[in-house]
Amino acid sequence: MAKMRFSARNRKRVMLIGGAGWPNYGDELILDAWKRYLLDNDIASHVYFFEGMASIARELHNENAPKTKLYFNGDLEKISASNDSDDFWENVLLGYRFFSDDNKAQSKNYNFSFLKKCDVIHLHGGGYLTRFWPRKAFVLGFAAAASKKYGIKLVATGIGFGPAPDVPDDISDTLSEVFEQFEFFELRDKDGFAFLKHYFEKANFIKGIDDSFLRPIETMYISDNGGSKRLYLSFLKNSVRQVPDHVWRQLKQYVEEDGIDEVCLLESSPEQDVRVLELIEDRLKLPIKMISVYSLLKGDVTISNDDKVICCRYHAHLLFARANCAGFYSTIGQNPGYYDVKHNSVVDMGSGLSLSELKSFPNEIKENSKTISQIVRKESVNHEFKVGLANKIYL
Repeated sequence: MAKMRFSARNRKRVMLIGGAGWPNYGDELILDAWKRYLLDNDIASHVYFFEGMASIARELHNENAPKTKLYFNGDLEKISASNDSDDFWENVLLGYRFFSDDNKAQSKNYNFSFLKKCDVIHLHGGGYLTRFWPRKAFVLGFAAAASKKYGIKLVATGIGFGPAPDVPDDISDTLSEVFEQFEFFELRDKDGFAFLKHYFEKANFIKGIDDSFLRPIETMYISDNGGSKRLYLSFLKNSVRQVPDHVWRQLKQYVEEDGIDEVCLLESSPEQDVRVLELIEDRLKLPIKMISVYSLLKGDVTISNDDKVICCRYHAHLLFARANCAGFYSTIGQNPGYYDVKHNSVVDMGSGLSLSELKSFPNEIKENSKTISQIVRKESVNHEFKVGLANKIYL
């Protein structure tokens, strides 16, 4: 990425809002990509991170940035978690009314005075705007309200929106105001784009790509052709439990007979994946190496042309597809309308991974394919698209 230089008077104060800070690999990867863009290009004098838990976000993303002040704040998460409603759209409205006179009793307890000098509010990517976490929708309305109150540029990028409830007629006009407040609102998958475009025709929605494309693929892993042969796994607890025992036995046999040197589990959510690791080790009766979120963020994972992957998590699929690794993705044991939409967005971009619901052993994993997938061929195009969008926001 070509670097830019800003004079002190042009450097910006930026509020980043998203779903990082738990930690979760995909959300942390996205936040890391935007942080690197802002710092490496001397764009920001101040960056205010409003993610999940501020302490975890700080631990993962804080650094010595001599020219930029970094602030980590968990107030938006606290406010949204304290709301009584579990209705998705009601939470959007609660956020949109946050600065209203009727809400002074709540708003006076929080200090958002930095917004008076803020230049950009940026709702960055991730799949956190969904009915599965309805209270998180508060940040959508809050961002629009803050933009409207203080005249701040407002954008959204790489959003994985939905599934969400249908929009009630009696509040559709107000919700339309929320989305129209955004200079543009980029969606990473066609389902979310079609849903929002159907309800809010006046808003500027863009059918785009995941925010992790802002980070060059060569910084996300170590290429090792001619080294060890690995099998990478990425599962959720429900996914592990729904794979039949005979498939695990056949997978163990494949590892032992096909010269696999190492079986690795990609950690996406540390709290959950401790149990995932136990479940897989119990089924395979083999040692499993855990690749931590911290290692993944640093790009400290080695992938070769001989490696194979079976993944149920979205950003693992995206990583290995971009790295041209052969294998399979699966939606087994996952919420319909959520993970299937995520995976399909990678397939639409030309993923080289094939679908397997893992009800039977995918024997094709034994084959050695040297085909270069479409997503790999378009890597530079996708990266430059995301850089261009970033430049549109901040230049």
